[in-house]
Amino acid sequence: MKSEGVPPALSPLHLSLFTFFTPSLGTIPTPDRDPWNLPRPVSYEQLLSTPSPSKEDSMPWPCLWPAPAPALVLVLGLTGFPGAPLRAQTAVGDSAEFAAWRQVQREDIDGLRKKFMALAKAVPADKLTWRPMEGTRSFREVFAHVAAEGNTETAMFGRPLPAGSLADFDAEEARLKKLPDDQLIAVMDRAMESLSATLGGLSRARINTPIRYYGQSTLPRVATTYTLNDLHEHLGQLVAYARMNTIVPPWTRKG
Repeated sequence: MKSEGVPPALSPLHLSLFTFFTPSLGTIPTPDRDPWNLPRPVSYEQLLSTPSPSKEDSMPWPCLWPAPAPALVLVLGLTGFPGAPLRAQTAVGDSAEFAAWRQVQREDIDGLRKKFMALAKAVPADKLTWRPMEGTRSFREVFAHVAAEGNTETAMFGRPLPAGSLADFDAEEARLKKLPDDQLIAVMDRAMESLSATLGGLSRARINTPIRYYGQSTLPRVATTYTLNDLHEHLGQLVAYARMNTIVPPWTRKG
């Protein structure tokens, strides 16, 4: 999403969550500022021009506005925001906020799992090989892709690789594509269940310990965002496939 003007005010809870869970932030210089010295939104082009992070950075997210002026910091302090400046923290220090964050990750995965399985059951067997055009995945190939993510990413986050699975993503996806339809759907269900247990079982120490995630060094608290974003993308893909075949996603039916 693109921001219009100055970012909206954050509640103390949102600000504290932002402070605890955002990795090291960098400030993108924006010399063009207004007379009040308030930050302007960063353009998409500026984000693209930001240098790639080093291995030690653990894939930080860029700051979407420059550091606030001293006067703005004073105003925020007087309005009830925590006194600590908006600076990156490399460790999560509040157990209650961590437990809430971990619960959100698990609930998101569980919701995705239910919808993937609902769609898998709603698609007729003779439609599983349907694809919108050449060069795109079919229904069953998307299911295999999702199952491969669940299995291999479980291991990336530090838990044992599910029995019978391959650690290499491409090899695992190729293996799953060869399974009969009913076995593939069952594996996808178990893979999502395994990933849910993995994210729901992350400890505070673990989320601050770098892992290898698709060949890059990052922190689990960052990798969870990439995992969830990608799974939501594939759910949207399957919904589009279903609509094109006049299949109504079960959770959207009225009555």
